[in-house]
Amino acid sequence: RTPLAKTNDDAIAFPAGKFEDFYLKGLGKTKDPRVALRDKLIALLMHGAGFRRSEALLLWVTDVFEDPDDPNRAIVRIHNELEGIAPNNWKSRKGITTRKAYLKEKYGRIPRLEMQGTQHLGWKAKQFDHKDGYLEAYFFPQDFARVFMTLWRQYLVYRAGVDCHHPYAFINFKAPHLGNPYTYNALNYSYAAGLRRIGLEPNKAEGLDPHGHRHNYGRRLTDAGIDPLILKKCLHHKSLESQEVYTQPSSAKVSEALSQASQQLQLGSDKEKATASFDWKTLAKHGFEDIDPNGQFTGKNPRFGKR
Repeated sequence: RTPLAKTNDDAIAFPAGKFEDFYLKGLGKTKDPRVALRDKLIALLMHGAGFRRSEALLLWVTDVFEDPDDPNRAIVRIHNELEGIAPNNWKSRKGITTRKAYLKEKYGRIPRLEMQGTQHLGWKAKQFDHKDGYLEAYFFPQDFARVFMTLWRQYLVYRAGVDCHHPYAFINFKAPHLGNPYTYNALNYSYAAGLRRIGLEPNKAEGLDPHGHRHNYGRRLTDAGIDPLILKKCLHHKSLESQEVYTQPSSAKVSEALSQASQQLQLGSDKEKATASFDWKTLAKHGFEDIDPNGQFTGKNPRFGKR
């Protein structure tokens, strides 16, 4: 018997049962501890807080804070470089407070959103969490915030030992690109290597790619019964409709629900058996004329289905 193939909505989320192995043995087993820390932090932002890959790579070193209620928990804020406010109440000589002005005056750089080539990063979010133009990380489960802070403190020690003329947190640790901001291509290469360490291959249709973690995050929130308005905030969506692709049940879950409902229906129908019998002529009388356009089963002279 041919097994039923997976559909896109079944597979788009990163497989929940694979994340621990991927995190500990895939990303964690690279030879360079700096790389392991960097890639684990990015994975926590994507899987634990639902950030897109581009948003995670836009994190600045100034944008992770200790939670005042628990110093071992991280507060992470990722700013839009065009509209976001510069760190530490900075102002340009002309009084401009945007990150774009900060990058130009302090580093002689333009925002990565405006760059071309491998350094370019996109920005899809249409809703900020604050007037200062940032997205805040809502880790779920919240223990991820503690794990992030522990790794972040270790990572900053390594990053401080590399000469970086930019504010981006995640950098390349390999020559000849040592110290450069981490790119899509470099992330994808390292991510694929992590999957292969645990015997998996990158496969978007199976959820085995960076964006699959955002879908997993949305599914976890939905399965936990989080209110749709809270979920909208967590995913940084402008409308409830935007999150449907991240929260809709998979075909497997729909099938399971229908199977359970069918069993309940069967229990109630044992006393009253269905007597309806349908044939092609009956179907054709109820709006299905286009099913048999060549008259194979219906019409004046049907070739099949004769009694």
